[in-house]
Amino acid sequence: MKTNTQTKLENILLPLAKRVNVNPNLLTILSLVFTLGSVYCILNSELVIASAFFLVGAVLDALDGMVAREHRRATKFGAFFDQFADRVNDGAIVIAIILAGYISVLIGILALFSVILASYMSAVMDSLAGKKIGEAISFRPLRSTAIFLGLALGYLEAAVWALLFIGIWSIAYRLFKAKWVL
Repeated sequence: MKTNTQTKLENILLPLAKRVNVNPNLLTILSLVFTLGSVYCILNSELVIASAFFLVGAVLDALDGMVAREHRRATKFGAFFDQFADRVNDGAIVIAIILAGYISVLIGILALFSVILASYMSAVMDSLAGKKIGEAISFRPLRSTAIFLGLALGYLEAAVWALLFIGIWSIAYRLFKAKWVL
């Protein structure tokens, strides 16, 4: 089951994914590079530029899987690498926000922990069920939107609080889903 946000994003990016025939892992690497550019800008209080880097990284992150599926280049390693890059991107952005002093260390760590725990829960559910069930509703577009808006508008504290609440909601959702599915 896809959210409206996911479906709309796919409708926008699908024509591009059909035209871009590169190794999807290259797009994942570029996503990491642009996120690191965003981190650098956050640490130097260049939030508008950071938001631009973040947006490009998020689009590349969304495109990698679509390109893999469209051009029949999906691999288990690619799926693993994409998940790895997602966690690095999540962690790097939140850590930069903490280090730049936009949010308290405690709230930042709790937000990051909730996001990582929700992702872990999804992976365990998939493993135990023998099929992909943990990400039936992906909260990644919500998290990316919160970070992008926080960067673009200069409300990073609100963005990290949003990450925390999205993370808690994701954990609760997956706990209830695990109870019914497993």
